[in-house]
Amino acid sequence: MSYKNQETPHCPRCGHAAFHAESIPVAGKMWHKICFRC
Repeated sequence: MSYKNQETPHCPRCGHAAFHAESIPVAGKMWHKICFRC
């Protein structure tokens, strides 16, 4: 299995890759825990 074929979601606030372990799903998008604020 190649990891290059999987697209990593990007945080809407900072634009960097939002990996599963360091992000939270909100409104269908993956946000970094430190980037998301209510």
